[in-house]
Amino acid sequence: IRKRKVSLVLAPPHYPIIWQSATLVRVGRFSLNWKACVLVATGFLGGIFSSISGSGIDICSFACLTLFFRVSEKTATPTSVILMAINTVVGFLYREYGMGGVEHDAWGYFLVCVPIVCFGAPLGSLVGSHVHRLVLAWAVYLTDTVQLVGALAIVKPWTDDKTDTPVHLTVSSAAIFVSGVVFFYLLQMGGERLIKVNEKLEASWVAKDWDEKKQSKTSSTMEEHKQKEVGVAVVRAETEFTALP
Repeated sequence: IRKRKVSLVLAPPHYPIIWQSATLVRVGRFSLNWKACVLVATGFLGGIFSSISGSGIDICSFACLTLFFRVSEKTATPTSVILMAINTVVGFLYREYGMGGVEHDAWGYFLVCVPIVCFGAPLGSLVGSHVHRLVLAWAVYLTDTVQLVGALAIVKPWTDDKTDTPVHLTVSSAAIFVSGVVFFYLLQMGGERLIKVNEKLEASWVAKDWDEKKQSKTSSTMEEHKQKEVGVAVVRAETEFTALP
């Protein structure tokens, strides 16, 4: 983890070739970028998960940014929080005014979550901006582990407390867990390949920039040399003209 290379942003402004190289089709001012398509698909999939379980777009966006695009956790965390907040507001308003109203219990959950989200999310982002990204990453790992263990302790899918078919619930839960592990591992492998491609692009961009600076310096040196030669020739001509009888 300590040797894992990350970036603060998805498209570094000092390396525009990293984003431009992902362009698939360009028609005039319009361009189709596969990285943008991945982000849109991630948001769409996360929105579906959020509509089912109440959370999803934050997890999907965070995993996509950190594992695949190798964006720093210090950037991905507040980004996922903001996306989840926007998705929650839009979904809540649509449910209230477009689908006949929000359930009565949902208002109670909303009132319970408001003070925690309003103070906890900004405070967490503020604290996260002052610590090393590995500290933030381990905090995410720890909280996710606690959530998983807590969910298993509460639901207990192997018992008949929550369902009449504990075997089905246990098997489906295990299948979802294993599928998630495999998916995130493949996502991480894709990120490894992408970071190697980006490193080659960075190297080519640096070499190109160095050559341009070298050529510019050489051209300016030659121009200065020519100006000096012209100046010497002018002085010599003036001297010869003055020496004429």
